Amino acid sequence: MSKICLRHYFLSFLLVICSHSAYSISLDLSLDQVITQFPLPEEIHYQNPTGSILQGQLEHVTYKGDDFGDVSWILDPSVLFSGIISMDVLVGKNSPNHIDAHGHLQMGADKIIYIDNFVASMPASSAFKVASNRKDYRFTGNIKLNIRSGTFQQKPFICYALKGSAVWSGATVSYQKETINLEAVHATLSCENHQVLINTRQVSSDIDSQYQIYISADRQYVISGWAKLHKRFSAKVQKLLGKRANDGKIYTDQTGSL
Repeated sequence: MSKICLRHYFLSFLLVICSHSAYSISLDLSLDQVITQFPLPEEIHYQNPTGSILQGQLEHVTYKGDDFGDVSWILDPSVLFSGIISMDVLVGKNSPNHIDAHGHLQMGADKIIYIDNFVASMPASSAFKVASNRKDYRFTGNIKLNIRSGTFQQKPFICYALKGSAVWSGATVSYQKETINLEAVHATLSCENHQVLINTRQVSSDIDSQYQIYISADRQYVISGWAKLHKRFSAKVQKLLGKRANDGKIYTDQTGSL
């Protein structure tokens, strides 16, 4: 489930590209000159910077080991010198993870991040990259995230407001030689007590499920919910899912870190 949070931390890196230098440089400098004078954080790797701070592109961008392909942006210069960074971004061209994302990001002098109409899609195998590196698990389908609006503090991460949704369509999870057909998983995203809250629901001929996921500022998560099988699976799969309660449901209460 950690990757279905859709790597919320990568949104902040888009603002880092400009925020630490835009107030103190000439806007007509080439992007290459700007990055030479004001190096990006060491977690960000890239190739072939082109354009300028106002309209630029970095190719083959990786952040904390994740490959986002090419990242391009257009800044609104009319608000830049009032202490606000406002830009349209496009992420994912040439990404080996087949990421396709675009939307509007804004940050003021208070370091509060605002997101509007941010849409991202990627294969489930990319979204669940950590889990799918295990040879005995496979994920298929496509995940689409739609953040209609969001307000966050970057460090420490605090969720002030969030309205969004996600759909995992054509969803299957395979373990060794067995496959569970989820069909479609629907999720809503919101904030509760400054944490990200994700509520999921799913119905198929194989399984029904509902889960609630909380993500805190220190990237800890809590998952609670249930699943109900409509099909008999092997003892190995049953053991992974857990024991059934008297009502036939398999209840989960799990914690971990992203």
